[in-house]
Amino acid sequence: MSRHLTWAPRLSLAAVLVVIALWLVPRAVSAQATTDETLQRAIHLYENLEVERALTLLRQVISPSTPFVVSPAQRVTAYKYLGAAHAILGQKDSATVYFRAALERDPFVDLDAEEFTAQERSLFELAKQQTFAVAVRPMVRVRIDPRTEHMTFVLLSTHGALLTAEIRDASGIGSLIFEAENDGVREVPWNGILASGRLAPPGRYELVVRGVSRLDSTRVDSARLYFTVEHDRPNLEDTLPPLLASDLLPEHYPASAAAKELAKGVAVGVAAIIIPEVFGKREFSASSRGLGATVAAGGLAVGVFGYRWRHEHSAIAPNIALNARRRAERAATNDEIVRRNEGRIEETALVISPAAGVGP
Repeated sequence: MSRHLTWAPRLSLAAVLVVIALWLVPRAVSAQATTDETLQRAIHLYENLEVERALTLLRQVISPSTPFVVSPAQRVTAYKYLGAAHAILGQKDSATVYFRAALERDPFVDLDAEEFTAQERSLFELAKQQTFAVAVRPMVRVRIDPRTEHMTFVLLSTHGALLTAEIRDASGIGSLIFEAENDGVREVPWNGILASGRLAPPGRYELVVRGVSRLDSTRVDSARLYFTVEHDRPNLEDTLPPLLASDLLPEHYPASAAAKELAKGVAVGVAAIIIPEVFGKREFSASSRGLGATVAAGGLAVGVFGYRWRHEHSAIAPNIALNARRRAERAATNDEIVRRNEGRIEETALVISPAAGVGP
């Protein structure tokens, strides 16, 4: 019984949340659809020259008290047709105000010559002269081969301006890709090469577009577009590490080798003197001591000579030659790996994708 009491409130709350969600989603979709329907009816009335009725519906769309959801694009469309409708009625000031409202929200908005009259387009051009804005069109994910291809940034200034476009990396270092007079839409190509002459490394970038109006130099505007760059290429090989001492043969005798040669000579000399004394017969003791002294002197001389020779000739020539051959083989292998990697790097393609957020 206690289990039922524990789970019942939870189930009830979950059920309530589900019902609320199911109730809200259709209403949001319905509100969006209602805005679309209102706009379409207004445009249909406008095209049939029922301008006054169209104005009523268009004002409903932009009204702060509208009960429906209005997207930025829908609001721009409403302002555009409000301007066109007022132009048809000969209300030039109102037409210009609404056209400017549309341009301020979307500088790329335009009037199609096949859909709008010369009078409407003339007032729209006047609004563009009175409104200064620059913009960059949102991009889509692209893949380019920087050796033969490029992507295109679409820029715009509403009227004549000195326009610059700069790509900045995460550290803020900029590469200027465009600087010229501009009026209207401008396509700016970019093949992924930075001002340094290097291919853009993988990372996040910012396109900064800045314009100064030619009608009034105090009017300045800017726009930004964020994107990421990825490298698409075959995997690179790792070069082999340098040979360690443990991978090579010893190239010199140890310092103790010379001392060992001397010790051998001394040992022979000592033995030559002691052995006759210990094991020799008395009747031959005099001659034995003389022979022992001679052998001892010879052993000591050989030891000293061996010490000096080993000290001055410590290199092990065969080992040195073999180690040199191993190092040369390792270097040649790494050179070949580097050449193969360079070929793969030359095949690098760039994948450029839109990114959200602020700043690189």
